[in-house]
Amino acid sequence: MTLMLRFYILLILALATPVLAFAETVGVFFDSKEAQIKFAATDVKTALESKGFKVEMLSLSALKSGYGNKKVVIALASNSDVSKLLTGEGGTNGSGLSEQAYILRTTSLPHKSYWVLGGDANGAMYG
Repeated sequence: MTLMLRFYILLILALATPVLAFAETVGVFFDSKEAQIKFAATDVKTALESKGFKVEMLSLSALKSGYGNKKVVIALASNSDVSKLLTGEGGTNGSGLSEQAYILRTTSLPHKSYWVLGGDANGAMYG
């Protein structure tokens, strides 16, 4: 291999590495015991990764106000811990959702977050 070719290969790797090393991380929080919600979370993960995001698949029990990245939360509207965190981050709850119904919320405190709350597991999946 010529010296010039080696130089170009190293230059390309050097320029590409920061993009790969600093991909933005998004946490997807969901209840893995609910098959429909787990299915939806996996689809969200696939979509985010196809756009270059690094995805952390996390349990709802790990959902805390101090999470340091953007997040997607897929949960039942009846989950009081999730509802409390949503309102604490400036969102509004959806109460009294029927079967297969869902609400979508976006908050920006402390980071951009997307919330999918369902009246049941099917509603959360559809959302």
